[in-house]
Amino acid sequence: MNREHDAFTGEIYEEGAVIGAVLLIALLLIANANEHQPWLVLASVLCAIVGLLAFRYAVLRYEIRYPRLGFPFTDRAKDAVP
Repeated sequence: MNREHDAFTGEIYEEGAVIGAVLLIALLLIANANEHQPWLVLASVLCAIVGLLAFRYAVLRYEIRYPRLGFPFTDRAKDAVP
């Protein structure tokens, strides 16, 4: 319901899509160099999907987060003088 999106809590989310896209493009370039083997295109797409899912699983399993930069957040209510 009233939850903050995972990207705002420090979870690595969008980078998985970028890594998957770069992997897919690299594999499709290899498949393009071997035009006489059309199964390489299917293998490229499947490898990119498996790589993307493996990256996402690693982020969730090992709780990989963005590093915190700047000042740490403090609770201003505790610091207020009564």
